[in-house]
Amino acid sequence: MAYIGVDLDETLGSFIGIGPYLEYLYSPWSLYEGIWSGQYAPGIPLTSSLRDKFNAAMSIFLSRIAEKERTGELRFLRPAMISIAKRLWLLKQAGVVAGVIMYSNNPSRANVYFGARLLEEVADTPGLFCDYIHLNHPYRSAERGYDARGYVAANKTVGTLYNCFKMLPSCRQVDPGSFASFRKNLYFFDDVKHPDILGTIGDRYFLVEGYEYIPESYDLLNAFFKEAFQKSGLEGDIEYFKYNRALFVTASRTGVFRSKPWTAEEVLAALPRLLPEPEAPRPPLEDSKLLERFEAKFPPPPPPTLSRTNALGIPISRNEFRKALGTLRRLETRRDRGENVNQRALENASRTVSFYEAQNPNQAGGRRHCRARRKTRKV
Repeated sequence: MAYIGVDLDETLGSFIGIGPYLEYLYSPWSLYEGIWSGQYAPGIPLTSSLRDKFNAAMSIFLSRIAEKERTGELRFLRPAMISIAKRLWLLKQAGVVAGVIMYSNNPSRANVYFGARLLEEVADTPGLFCDYIHLNHPYRSAERGYDARGYVAANKTVGTLYNCFKMLPSCRQVDPGSFASFRKNLYFFDDVKHPDILGTIGDRYFLVEGYEYIPESYDLLNAFFKEAFQKSGLEGDIEYFKYNRALFVTASRTGVFRSKPWTAEEVLAALPRLLPEPEAPRPPLEDSKLLERFEAKFPPPPPPTLSRTNALGIPISRNEFRKALGTLRRLETRRDRGENVNQRALENASRTVSFYEAQNPNQAGGRRHCRARRKTRKV
């Protein structure tokens, strides 16, 4: 079985125009359940109420950007990676790919998490990534050092990837076995050569041309930020304001922390100096060779032999499908209203529905069938 590592910046996409917004919408605690306690606000606990607001803000901001990615109005994601993600997701369901992990030198977990989740959303591949490894991840402590300019840097290694797939609860559904076996089945995507990985896996290293994208205007992102900031309840929340105290002191450029929370308009007014200048559209990146290489190594999975099974080969009954469909609709409706939803439950329901319908093309109208049944009952 194959194990896949994917870099973030300039490989999966280009997110330099999104990062500053994420600082105000995401909390390391809300994304990593407390591992980074004290990073932003020493001594100030993250309550469940504030965590829910952070997660709601994330859901709104991400879903709005995903909508524009699908229409081509925004292009933060590398187009070729959307096609690759779809193939990897199918291969993962078929048991050919054991797992896919984000492995980035970006220091912000929020950025790495956002990039991976945006790709899953746009490619309709829920749960594709098992985890998100950024520069400051605990498993990378031995890799971190300083470059000539004094910045924290790290060279990516096969050993870290092995430890992640072997030890992280979210990634060890399929045991990679011995290190010798793992490195023979490892594939990696990056726009930079990392000697340890490249020297170990050879032509299974997909060295890609750097992908760069900066939007022509930040009007859409400003509108999405304002909606997420207000609908989630972060605007005017004194608890949130105190929790991100250091962030607001820096943004104020005065070094003074005022007692009144900032509005969305005040945050947006502080963002331009952190964002790159808007750019005219660049010519499309030619990635045909990347796709050819990938498809040669990862042909489409064979047609499934089981008519109603999930990825583990366990039969999915019609009732299970309808239950998952109901859960999916309910959670999507709540998410679209800006409410906090259980992301794992949403992904599981989406996976069940998608797999059942893919395995039963003659019943692909299951969603319409269930709607018709409900209308009949009402009559």
